[in-house]
Amino acid sequence: MSLRAHLDLLPEPASAGAGRRAVAEVLTDWGLPQETVSDAMLVVSELVTNAVLHAPATDPLGLDLSVVEGVLRVALSDASARHPRRRTPTGQDEGGRGIGILDALASRWGVNDLSGGKSMWFEIDLVS
Repeated sequence: MSLRAHLDLLPEPASAGAGRRAVAEVLTDWGLPQETVSDAMLVVSELVTNAVLHAPATDPLGLDLSVVEGVLRVALSDASARHPRRRTPTGQDEGGRGIGILDALASRWGVNDLSGGKSMWFEIDLVS
């Protein structure tokens, strides 16, 4: 099974919700388990929120979804070359949990440099 989808998102706060809804719709249509759909929605929300906060607000964000050989891969591209960094938030901090969420929910994740930006990606194994 090989499935692919692409969505462009505006670089604005409302796109976190739009990204979550798009991921839910596509992955549910593909028949993926609800736990995988929920995990992917949460991680996409984090990635989009960070891109909106830290990338230039001039270019759309690109959200790519694929399932190939039992692996869900999600990538979000933005116009910032700045890589995320791990933070240790306190209970009072509103942010700084993105890398921890990636570590907890994704099988693998990383960053690829692109001409004029980067692509943050994560994978979730669908079969054990």
